[in-house]
Amino acid sequence: MTIDLPLDVLAMRDRGDDWAAWVDRLPALARDLLDEWDLTVDGALMNGFCSLVVPVLTADRERSVLKLHTDADADESDFEHLALQHWHGNGTVLLLRADPRRRAMLLERLHPRDLTTIGDREACEVVGGLYGRIHVPALPQLRTITSYVERWTADLEALPRDAPIPRRLREQCVSLVRDLVADPASVGVIIHGDLHHGNLLLRDGALHVVDFDDMVVGPAVQDLWLALPGRDGHTQTLRERFLEGYLQFRDFDRSALPLIETLRAMRIIHYAAWLARRWHDPAFPAAWPQFGTPEYWERETQDLEEQLAVIRGEATPEEVAARPEEETAREEEEALTNKDFFWDWEGE
Repeated sequence: MTIDLPLDVLAMRDRGDDWAAWVDRLPALARDLLDEWDLTVDGALMNGFCSLVVPVLTADRERSVLKLHTDADADESDFEHLALQHWHGNGTVLLLRADPRRRAMLLERLHPRDLTTIGDREACEVVGGLYGRIHVPALPQLRTITSYVERWTADLEALPRDAPIPRRLREQCVSLVRDLVADPASVGVIIHGDLHHGNLLLRDGALHVVDFDDMVVGPAVQDLWLALPGRDGHTQTLRERFLEGYLQFRDFDRSALPLIETLRAMRIIHYAAWLARRWHDPAFPAAWPQFGTPEYWERETQDLEEQLAVIRGEATPEEVAARPEEETAREEEEALTNKDFFWDWEGE
């Protein structure tokens, strides 16, 4: 049987030697699993950022998908099968079979639904109910969000001197991480960590959550703010509708709401570290050509400084959200120069 990998999967070879080795092994790995699990290919092969997805039929003609996750970015898939076994399809895609050693899972095949066809308030309540079902007490094997935060900061600190990360941003990141890691409210339940429309699919007319590559143990409020990141009054109304659905299945600790701004700051750090760590992948400069430019880092540094002001009580989220962009730029004692953006800058 011929396995024709999607072009996007073939392009993953450019991410490094480990990725290239995985891509080269994929056709044989897929053929072996199709044979061992008595599966038949049933459509065009697809992919995620770190995986190959093969639509298949089981021996019982059940429509399913075979998901093969890379071992070149292994920690993103270490425990996904354990959590899916734990949920057993309650609000999530149903796991039919797994081979953790080969990072392979056989999953039920779900179908997309366009949430824009229903009102914002109804959609928020539906999604809130889903998260109320999946926010179960953490499994002991799962990593905590604070452990990832520590790693993100270590990644920033370990970057070479020519990496496009401002020195000042790195120092602020380290300080902020220490505060978050010390906060006992920063751990708790299994959180999805990557909510968007593409990760909400249908089974029997009901939405279910898929793609747990970013799953960690953390505060439930992380998924709430990622779903509704705004700071305006409309967002606050939608959050209440989200919680109406959530509370049908699980209690929610409103005292954790102030963590949103700290988590928002950590997202800035994570995004910068993620881009910098993967910058050798040719797809990244093409997709984010502004990364590393003075304008990019001016904006990132400003955003982080505003976040720190909110976290320290020097400004409210509403004040920051209401500022016109021209008023949000902080006055600098000394103008930013290339030395702020590149650690090894030696030019004039």
